[in-house]
Amino acid sequence: MILKEKDFWSEKIPFIKKLKDFYSKIEYKGINLWPIMANEAYTYYKSQEDRGFKERLGLIVRFIFFKENLNVEKSKGKILISYFMNREDHHELVKKAISAFPEKEIFFMDAYKYKRNPLKMYKPTIPNFYLLFLTWREFKRSNLKKTLGKYYWLFLARTYQRCNQISYFKKIVNYLEPKAYVAFCSPAFGEEAIMTLICKEKGIVTFSMQHGFYREGHTFGPEAVLTENSIPDYFLLWGKKTYDIQKKYVDSSRIILVGNPKYSKLNRKDKKTFNPKKATIFFGNNSFNKGNLELLKIVGAFIENHPEISFNITVHPMNDINLFSGGLKFKNVKFIQKDFPVQNLLEESDFIILYSTSVAMEALNYKIPILQYHGDDSLRFWNEKNDSFTSIEGLENLFLRLKNAREYKKLINFYEKELTKIFYFHPIKSVPQVYYDKITAIIKR
Repeated sequence: MILKEKDFWSEKIPFIKKLKDFYSKIEYKGINLWPIMANEAYTYYKSQEDRGFKERLGLIVRFIFFKENLNVEKSKGKILISYFMNREDHHELVKKAISAFPEKEIFFMDAYKYKRNPLKMYKPTIPNFYLLFLTWREFKRSNLKKTLGKYYWLFLARTYQRCNQISYFKKIVNYLEPKAYVAFCSPAFGEEAIMTLICKEKGIVTFSMQHGFYREGHTFGPEAVLTENSIPDYFLLWGKKTYDIQKKYVDSSRIILVGNPKYSKLNRKDKKTFNPKKATIFFGNNSFNKGNLELLKIVGAFIENHPEISFNITVHPMNDINLFSGGLKFKNVKFIQKDFPVQNLLEESDFIILYSTSVAMEALNYKIPILQYHGDDSLRFWNEKNDSFTSIEGLENLFLRLKNAREYKKLINFYEKELTKIFYFHPIKSVPQVYYDKITAIIKR
């Protein structure tokens, strides 16, 4: 049964609902602004203290006085694929997902190289003062200052920029005349939401990839915008667990299981006993730093208690490893740069310790214990209690229990079952080949 809109977080949370009511009534050149601004609303509700005055001012200046300058070349009539994010791990995911497509069939609008060098992606422009005035007037009439507080001018400037982007991307879509559009994540990225809505307006089939793990729970989390802001025609998902969540928001005919392009099924041999020599500790992103710092104290004591084990320490791409390095100065510790491949760390680890990071899901494929710290706001990926702890005593007890061969095998068998729920593996085809076959079949249909 599909949930009704009244059950969405965007209806339950006053901050988001106010912005949804405002943007849902505004269209620019026939494109409604709410699906484009939804991610901003969800994001700033979740982390309203993240941006200081200087950062907000810098963004306002960029939104008003600069515009995109993308090179679309001569690529008419192809499948348009886009990526708008400055993260190497997700960039690698998209490249692998489309690796089975012949180059002559696609145009990859790869904004990653521009994002790494904003001077290439944006060029100075004279503002459209009339549009800026109209935007200000709408904000003033809706009395949003009380709702947005210090983010009032930032949202106003962002709304103005999104309107300009609608004009810009309409020209691009009209020029390219794509046969289909595949976004990295149109529910969460304004540029891709805009192109999705433009393509849908023109009758061009649209897709959006899964790029992170969904959790089902009663607390507001980052996947809310991914499930609720369901604008593409089709969702390309990693496995049944995500499918079961997403089908509560959209008709199941719009959901396509393709798998995670970064992973194929690993046929690792089961270890009969737990005799660890190496481990990796993963700290979550900066919005979970309260719990990250709590975990820091626990693992500091744990590392000191286990000089026989070598520990790698790394952090989420959106965090700063310097926040943790000072508290873990031990001979058996090595700090790993956050852009180092997670797969390499998992491959060489006998077990891992983590907090609120989706590495937990990725680690299922490696048949190793995944010891999770559960703080007040931790992300819980499954209900297994035999791999979670809240104190140094709890962690030591888990570690000791795993020395029992029966307990160790029981946990690894649980992970094997979870893996089949979270990741779809075709019995014969590679994940990129599944992407190609299923997308092209829908286009032909």
